[in-house]
Parts: sequence; structure tokens; C-alpha cells
Amino acid sequence: MCLLDALGLEQVFLVLQDWGASIAWNGYLLRPDRIKALMNMSIVFSPSNLVRKPIESMQKNVWE
Repeated sequence: MCLLDALGLEQVFLVLQDWGASIAWNGYLLRPDRIKALMNMSIVFSPSNLVRKPIESMQKNVWE
């Protein structure tokens, strides 16, 4: 959101892919007022899991 502020933009249309898309989901969840539309490619929305830590989640996905 700091970049939007620096550029003087109130709202943006975002089109992101892969890792950028993952970051964009979180940005939209935190500040939906700043993102007018969001298009993510090659990634599925995965909500935060407050119980399991990220490393544990990755290990579970890889090893199970």
C-alpha cells in the first residue's frame, strides 16, 4: 500500500501471477478499499491457518 501512496493512487486493478498472486490475496484481505479488482493467475486462494505454522504446512503438503 505504500507504493500506491507514493504514486498517489487511491485504488488499483491488480493482475498477478504465481507468488505475486499469493501476496495480492493478502493485500486485498487487509485493504479491500485500495484494490478495485484483483485477477490472480496460476494460484488457488488459500486462507491463513492460525493453528499451523507456514513451515509445518509446507512439510505436510510435501511429505504427506
